[in-house]
Amino acid sequence: MVKKIDLLQFVQRGGCASKIPAKNLADLLSDLNFGTHPNLLVGNETNDDASVWKINDDVAIIQTTDFFPPLCSDPYEFGQIAVANALSDVYAMGGTPITALNLVMFPATTVDLVYLKEILKGGADKAADGGVILTGGHSIDDEVPKYGLAVTGIVHPQKIIRNDRVKNGQLLILTKPLGTGQIMAAYKSKKASVDIYQNAIESMKLLNKTAMEVMQIYDIEAATDVTGFGLIGHAMEMARGSRMKLVIENKKVPFLEGACEIARQDFSPCSIRKNSDYVENDVCFESSVYGEYRKLLLDPQTSGGILMAVPEDKAQNVLIDLKERGLKSSCVIGQALSHHESDPLIIVK
Repeated sequence: MVKKIDLLQFVQRGGCASKIPAKNLADLLSDLNFGTHPNLLVGNETNDDASVWKINDDVAIIQTTDFFPPLCSDPYEFGQIAVANALSDVYAMGGTPITALNLVMFPATTVDLVYLKEILKGGADKAADGGVILTGGHSIDDEVPKYGLAVTGIVHPQKIIRNDRVKNGQLLILTKPLGTGQIMAAYKSKKASVDIYQNAIESMKLLNKTAMEVMQIYDIEAATDVTGFGLIGHAMEMARGSRMKLVIENKKVPFLEGACEIARQDFSPCSIRKNSDYVENDVCFESSVYGEYRKLLLDPQTSGGILMAVPEDKAQNVLIDLKERGLKSSCVIGQALSHHESDPLIIVK
């Protein structure tokens, strides 16, 4: 049995590790020519979860990639979470991931490679849970470990789930509770209990495969996974792409055990401010939504749940199916309504 090192020591040494702010990315990418093609069914235009390329009338391929530095102590669990997170983009678009390549950065000259093997084993085991074949990868020597995947999936061209297909009156269902960013930040500062931390770890390790299967059963057309830009950031992209207004009822949003108490303290991942800057012109928090809840709605998630827009007449059956298949926290958190020019894209009440 390998004695585990605490991977969080590398993150503490390397400082704040987060995505480049979405606001900055939008400026950087605005004048770049990504190209178009009749077979490119989904590209970069709506900030969707992955790209989709049509092969023929029955098959399209989904391509995505994701990697990040450790957010937990255990190498094996880090590998599991990184893979669950990377596969999520394919699931969010209604696809089935089939193959993946490892993306590895590791301080190979200063840290025993047995710990890298544990990361890769965790990743391989989680990929196997999703029926995904790891076919190789690429590695470099780097001071701070980072791990993730480049993933290829398949989907029928007529069954693609996009983030810009929300329709008026549809209900918003979220499949996992929020709060992983807050809890991980608190745990690094030794201010979260082991039980609260481990509960968050288990949530992040959970694949979104079940949510994808349910969405395909009920012909859901609009969804996204909730990750680094937080619930509000990803909901805003759905609203903007669909030209809808999304009304989120804060009291209905599920939170991980301990997340609200932690959010009342000063454990703010560096991405929260960046996420707030990204949405500041498009979200309205009503006065009844207290600060800790605003923080959690902006909280950067890792391997978060699926946010789907569901026709009202299907919502109850979708919820029953999700819960019977193990996604017990699934619940309706809001509704899509017509958007008028003077309206914010997101209203939280």
